[in-house]
Amino acid sequence: MVAASALVLKPRDRWIGRDAAGREAHLDRVVGLARFLIRPSLACRTLASTVLGLCLGRLADDDAARYGVAPLPVETFVGPAHGGISLRVTNRVHVGMTAGRGCCAACGRSRRCWRFQDGSDLNVATHRACRGLGVIAKTKGFAGTLGLPRIAFEAPDCQADKKTQRWLRGWRDISRLTAGLANTRAIAVMDRESDVINLFCAWCDEGGADLLVRAMHDRGLAEETILFERMRAALADGRPADLKRWRSEPEADPVTLTPVHLREDTAPSGEGARGSNGC
Repeated sequence: MVAASALVLKPRDRWIGRDAAGREAHLDRVVGLARFLIRPSLACRTLASTVLGLCLGRLADDDAARYGVAPLPVETFVGPAHGGISLRVTNRVHVGMTAGRGCCAACGRSRRCWRFQDGSDLNVATHRACRGLGVIAKTKGFAGTLGLPRIAFEAPDCQADKKTQRWLRGWRDISRLTAGLANTRAIAVMDRESDVINLFCAWCDEGGADLLVRAMHDRGLAEETILFERMRAALADGRPADLKRWRSEPEADPVTLTPVHLREDTAPSGEGARGSNGC
């Protein structure tokens, strides 16, 4: 996958021989090889270098035809534990080591790593390698992305795996995968079905990625109040809301949540439209 290049990269700019003004003026002439994956189970000599050579050999003409700009160099990054042999075979040039800080470290800000978990319909009937499977769900098209730590399928007549556990596993996956990222705040964004007390309790007890969850149900709480009423009061006071966990555990530490109220004044109408308020 080819994407935009790094905004600032001293070894690259030094190798090209340009200053800050030249970098800003010609940044669109540099592209980045963002992802290149060949699964370990594929044992084929020269496969990586052949695929790289074919893709990069047509990149300039394809970009010129599509975007009107033909890139000149293509940059990518190789970790210290790897030798980059397939890159060297395709005449790639090692130009130096990065500082390893990222663009946000340069301006003194921490990075935010957003990870999304949601349910989706899936149709693989049009994929060549999936002939005969038929339509798994009703979506007419499906566009997948790289970087999916877990994919789970749900059968309508199977109740063995509760949805609560699915959301918990997804959050724990995100927490584990982002635990080693320096100067980074990991945020798990989850749909309304993840609005369950078990998830909030796990976040309080175990730590890990922060949660951004859309409230789904206005419901009674252990302290004999209503959720949305309690959240609105916390918003008015400008403070988080401490919620008791369960009536059966009156001595347990409360769950502290920060309410965010969003209102869409021009919400769409028609079939499938959602409500205009979210909390």
